[in-house]
Amino acid sequence: MLSEIAKLQAERKEKEAQATLQKIRKELKSTSDELDKKLQKKKQVPGNIPKKLIQGTEVYVVETDTLGTVLSPPDKKGMVLVQTGILKITVPVSSLRESNQNEGKKIAEQYTATRRIAGKTQVISPELDIRGKYAEEGVSELERFIDDAVVANLKTVTVVHGKGTGALRQAVHDFLKLNPYVDEFRIGKYGEGDMGVTVIHLK
Repeated sequence: MLSEIAKLQAERKEKEAQATLQKIRKELKSTSDELDKKLQKKKQVPGNIPKKLIQGTEVYVVETDTLGTVLSPPDKKGMVLVQTGILKITVPVSSLRESNQNEGKKIAEQYTATRRIAGKTQVISPELDIRGKYAEEGVSELERFIDDAVVANLKTVTVVHGKGTGALRQAVHDFLKLNPYVDEFRIGKYGEGDMGVTVIHLK
């Protein structure tokens, strides 16, 4: 009987702690959103939108703060398929800037997603690679990654978990189903990494 009471008390404390943590996270996000809105009024991404986009054109991708290569010209909706690192993403023409060896690097360096988190300046990448990690370790890294992404106001991020046996992917998906900041997620499409990648849309 005493053990059951102790267990109930422990569960109640855990729920209270989780509720307090969620409240703090929401307050941090709200503060970050307000700061970002003020900054957006003053900040404009430099560079020109490319006038000609054909296969092989080097561009700077505003949404991911990376340099990339055009794989196919804009479709009827103005969307362009671009290779950035190991990923292939589809972005609107308005999210691209002209890039050359000097100017492209300069823009990328100036506008890498840098935010202040817990008093320290960190570079927030839209991609997390946890390949080769144990499930518990990988999920722990993913949780921190999503927390940082929320504070940095990123809306879409990617986790690279690899294919393997599928155990790490399943652990990642189980975690994402319960995370309050995740709006939806999906397996990578053909060219994005397929079953080895999960694309996450944050609220």
